[in-house]
Amino acid sequence: MPSQSVGIIYKYRHKPAKTQARKLEKWLTQRNVTVYSEEMEVRDSLEGPFEERSSIPTDVNWVVVLGGDGTLLGAARKVGRFGVPILGVNLGGLGFLTGIPLNRLYSVVELLLAGKLQVEQRILLEARIVPGGKEAHRFQVLNDMVINK
Repeated sequence: MPSQSVGIIYKYRHKPAKTQARKLEKWLTQRNVTVYSEEMEVRDSLEGPFEERSSIPTDVNWVVVLGGDGTLLGAARKVGRFGVPILGVNLGGLGFLTGIPLNRLYSVVELLLAGKLQVEQRILLEARIVPGGKEAHRFQVLNDMVINK
């Protein structure tokens, strides 16, 4: 099996997310996977610029997001534009985008490592607010957006 590298992005100041990130990092390292880990800042998960910076290299094989939908959306702004597959692990309540429950994390990651999962394609949309011909705001969103007067 060729060497793989994985990014882990976890929810800001969320002790269970940080604990799970450390456990997953150790588990992956034991399987000779290179791991890059990053805590999602609050501002990153709520709103952010079109191209947010990340310490996760652009050439990782995939990214695991530990948190909820907000954390996943922030992670998508950071690494989605590089075409990196993202696995969303739900650590909270109802998760529409974070479809993997924590109790299935390792079995799903085993399938990922073996190349036995199919990636579901999503689209990133760009929205710009341009009053008077001058760009005032630019947003990147995953899958859909709502425009309201």
